[in-house]
Amino acid sequence: MSRVLCLESNKAQALTAWSGYPLKFSPCLLLFGRHKNGYLWAAFLYRQTGRIQRLHYHSYPLREKPKTFMSSQRPSFPQYFNSLVINIRSISMNFEKTLSTVLLCLGLLVGSCISIPTAKAQVDNKPYYLSWRTDAPILAGNVGVLGLGMYLKQKKPALTPEQIQELDPNKGVPKFERFVQNNWSVPAQKGSDVFLYTAPVLPALLLIDPDFRKNSFKEGAVISIETFLTNTALTYLVKETVKRKRPFVFNPEAPMSKKLAKDATSSFYSGHTSTVAAMSFMTAKMYVDHHPDSNAKPIIWGTAALLPAATAFLRVRGGKHYLTDVLIGLGSGALVGILIPTLHRTGE
Repeated sequence: MSRVLCLESNKAQALTAWSGYPLKFSPCLLLFGRHKNGYLWAAFLYRQTGRIQRLHYHSYPLREKPKTFMSSQRPSFPQYFNSLVINIRSISMNFEKTLSTVLLCLGLLVGSCISIPTAKAQVDNKPYYLSWRTDAPILAGNVGVLGLGMYLKQKKPALTPEQIQELDPNKGVPKFERFVQNNWSVPAQKGSDVFLYTAPVLPALLLIDPDFRKNSFKEGAVISIETFLTNTALTYLVKETVKRKRPFVFNPEAPMSKKLAKDATSSFYSGHTSTVAAMSFMTAKMYVDHHPDSNAKPIIWGTAALLPAATAFLRVRGGKHYLTDVLIGLGSGALVGILIPTLHRTGE
């Protein structure tokens, strides 16, 4: 059962007196309490001016329905609610804040999987091992580099229409890749997004291998997370340091809204290509380490190279990156994808 009560004359100061909580510091407040006939909760939303906008009142009666308040009556909160108050801050939809939250959760997950360093002789049957001596610097470095990259992006100014009109398409762009400035394909861009969103799932294919599930399940999860974090941090930092303009900035067919975004000056190097390369080469590396004598190694490595190559083609076709952007992105991602598992190799 749900009712909405409008309290037009009440102020945040009134609720402060009732609950003893400084409401002026919070855009949203939840009160949890137990009514004598059931469990109740209510959410108070108010504008920055302090005026209460609306009260959503939900009741879950155990024996009988609680009393119904009329919109003209002021409810007596001490009578119906306990004094437990929880402050809920508004959740930002900003990409950087959301990404930092996700990466923090991933870091905590890695930390929960890493145990005290053990002798390598104790893990003879495992190709990988985990140790704070190896993983702590990787995590700390990723957090620092990623934070710096986010800070640089936040401070980076976007292009103005005047600046875009004055741009010289031949300045600073090698002749062999100027043709990309004429490319603009939304389907190609969406296709590259499919590769990007699929890439983090590639390590899950290793779960098909019973040897991997038995000997490297936890180690593989940590290596996958560290590979993703390392590649993301490096890509972020380079993009916001170089500030290369994307090819579509010079294309009259591209929408002006895209050109005025901060992302329009994040061309070097390709994050899509580097992410797909890092995850695909890491997956191939871990499979080969578990099956060094496998006859499928040429197919495994060939597929690992084909996926980022296809992503690179789509990024160039879509007008998002130059040739050098995707080539450096592919090389950087492949290096990270091979390096992180190698750092965890037993006996190396």
